[in-house]
Amino acid sequence: MFRTTMARSALLLPLLIGLLAVAGRATSCGGETASSPSPSPSPSASSLAQQLEAAKTYVAQATSIYNETTAALGSLDEAVSGLSKKPDDTWATAATEMQAASTARGAAASDLDALTPPTALQGVQDGMGAALQAAQKTLDTTGDYLSKRVYDPDYPDIKTQIKQQVT
Repeated sequence: MFRTTMARSALLLPLLIGLLAVAGRATSCGGETASSPSPSPSPSASSLAQQLEAAKTYVAQATSIYNETTAALGSLDEAVSGLSKKPDDTWATAATEMQAASTARGAAASDLDALTPPTALQGVQDGMGAALQAAQKTLDTTGDYLSKRVYDPDYPDIKTQIKQQVT
């Protein structure tokens, strides 16, 4: 559960920081006082409103991708927490869950890459995409390891491997 919460926080934190940067930029631009009480927005205010709307749209789309991605973490957390010490069906189940989670991470990275973020959030998006790809690689590697151990009962355990290397 803790790993799931940390993973979600790690993905959401850069997005929120980027959003705050855009919001801070938006509020700092309005320092001038109007010379007349004109209700019509100035060109810069209109542009700022468009930037803010684009940021809101992007954040909504990125949040949707984030929610879909983290939904898969619940079943993965359950599968991993039930692993037995020796290879058995729990390992096969965990390997299958990891492959599904890896596929979800790959799809999320592609979906995120297809978005066009506001300029201020480009670095955040790049970081999130890299984190998703790293998670996908880790899940693939771990899932492959568990699958090989389940289907190859002659595969030596860690102690045996170390003993073989030392002697």
